[in-house]
Amino acid sequence: MRNRIIISAIFIIIAAAISLFVWQKQKNPKPEAIALADIDRRLSESNRKIYEDRIKQAENYLSSLDPGTEDYYTLQANTFVYLAQQYYGLGQMQKSKEWYERALGLDPKSLSALSGLSATLTDAGDLEGALSVLKTALDDDARNPDIWAHYIELMKDIGAGEKELDRLYQDALQGTNRHTDLLTKYANFQESQGKIKEAIALWEEAIKAYPQRTELFRAEIKRLKSKE
Repeated sequence: MRNRIIISAIFIIIAAAISLFVWQKQKNPKPEAIALADIDRRLSESNRKIYEDRIKQAENYLSSLDPGTEDYYTLQANTFVYLAQQYYGLGQMQKSKEWYERALGLDPKSLSALSGLSATLTDAGDLEGALSVLKTALDDDARNPDIWAHYIELMKDIGAGEKELDRLYQDALQGTNRHTDLLTKYANFQESQGKIKEAIALWEEAIKAYPQRTELFRAEIKRLKSKE
């Protein structure tokens, strides 16, 4: 009898706990994600039709894909990215986001999907979301100079300070084996901070890394030396 009373009491306590949990969830429901607003691209009817025709063709292609096809999921993911790009061109940002997310569901490391999604979120004004996406891409592979450049520009937009941006440029150069595009961007940044000698040194390094553009880079060095 005593054991039954104890067991009954335990069930009552568990039921009460579950009821409390459900009540709290109902009282404080998780806010729904706000859909991204469309952007008016001011497209002509002919240009709009180009995007819409591409979307129809891609959708037809998806419906015709045979699951037994070799690389079926890769083909799907690539088509999802393509659709996301078309909706981005139309200015339908929420649909663009959703297709990029579907692509990432199949291939979480897809660089084209990650960079595309970050661009969509940036255009839609969700800078924090775009930064999060780019950080995911960099955590997985820090060798892409375009991702670094986009990430640093977004950090500037949200008000990162000089020291933080300087550290990011150095991290970017290390991750990309001192890619020329980042050397020149870092040179421009140093110039903006009044560090002319440092900027000149970076342009000189860029010449060694990419001698095909020596004339252009030397012109920048000449311009900077006139400021010393």
